[in-house]
Amino acid sequence: MRIMWLVGVAVLFTLAGRARAEEMPAWSQPSVGELAALAAMEGLIAIDAAQTVRAHNRMPDFSEANPLLGQHPSTERIILSAAVGGVAAAGLWYWLPPKVRFLVPAVVGFAEVLVVANNARQIGLFSTRF
Repeated sequence: MRIMWLVGVAVLFTLAGRARAEEMPAWSQPSVGELAALAAMEGLIAIDAAQTVRAHNRMPDFSEANPLLGQHPSTERIILSAAVGGVAAAGLWYWLPPKVRFLVPAVVGFAEVLVVANNARQIGLFSTRF
């Protein structure tokens, strides 16, 4: 009984994948606007990494908030995680079809803007008081 259920689920996923593949538009080269969005996203990732490395090297009480890095990551780990994250996001962006490609820089860029602004606020580059 369990094997029949697993075979049924596999068949449904196969049929759903075929139906979805027919609905999705074909892959095409990224436009100039999409490339600009990707560049902005990658720039924000680099700024975040640079801010984190600077805080790590200059602040004795530095504690990283990213649970993937741990509370006291090394400089190499910070740079490596930023590079891997940037390459993974760019790879996903490049692989996606044009109708949904904009989502990667939009979501990652929004999150990075919040992180970069929070980092800048914590080291006193700007105040949130009016």
